[in-house]
Amino acid sequence: MRLKILLASLLLCCVSPLMAKVQIIAAENTYGSIAKALGGSEVQVTSIMNNPNEDPHAFTVSPEIHTLLSKLGPHDIFIMNGAGYDSWAIPLVSNTHAYIINNAELNQVLPGKNPHLWYDLAKVTKFAKLLTAQLIMAEPTKQAFFTENLHRFLQQAKKIQQSIEALHKQYLHYPVIATEPVADYLTRDLGLDMHAQSFQQHIMNDTPPSAQERIDFVNQINQHKVMILIYNRQVINPVTKKIFLTAVAAHVPVVGVGELLSSDTEDFLGAYEKTVDQIRQALRQDNARA
Repeated sequence: MRLKILLASLLLCCVSPLMAKVQIIAAENTYGSIAKALGGSEVQVTSIMNNPNEDPHAFTVSPEIHTLLSKLGPHDIFIMNGAGYDSWAIPLVSNTHAYIINNAELNQVLPGKNPHLWYDLAKVTKFAKLLTAQLIMAEPTKQAFFTENLHRFLQQAKKIQQSIEALHKQYLHYPVIATEPVADYLTRDLGLDMHAQSFQQHIMNDTPPSAQERIDFVNQINQHKVMILIYNRQVINPVTKKIFLTAVAAHVPVVGVGELLSSDTEDFLGAYEKTVDQIRQALRQDNARA
């Protein structure tokens, strides 16, 4: 009886690693959501940053995450945005044996450039293809499963891209303004003209805009030189709050965007499509008012 128990225990020890799911650690839950869509039931995803009310620039990593990363093997995956956005993740890379995906490096976006890469569908699909290829390498027997998930993901992204292209034709060069360049990749693809970009860089880098930049920004709203205000819900300070209230008082439509998904269960492409639709509705609203 003891021999049978011993043999069963040895068998479980041998089989368990083969049955273990691929572990994916994502620096942000935007990438964690994509990983869940592509990996499905065959992966275990943990997102480090998953609180939409937390400032990503002031984030610190818990000891539990350090421990988790140290236990990952080469078949596991660590995802980070890069381009200086999640610099806190750089030390983690040296603390893991997992395969590293740096989305900025993948898309050749250097530090100093707009790091909000998940608002660029072309960059997202390139990332999705690499992640799927890595999943197939880790679990070759699941190739058909991962390939089908990728196909479904790309089809949904293509549908959203077609909506973007239709809006591009309709609203080309329409003027908009934003508190930060969070969704600037999207507004570029929509063909919108983004005003006050220097102001946005100051807010993103946590440096105060000049008094003249603040005045010019508010004047563009009050004088209706822009059709909508795109507002970063995640980084709020007295300057951006005043801008928000100015837009409301001037009846300029406001579209709120975020740097993280509202929860780890939210679907990335679903949230992206919702943002596109909110911009569409805001443009229509301002057009009707004019």
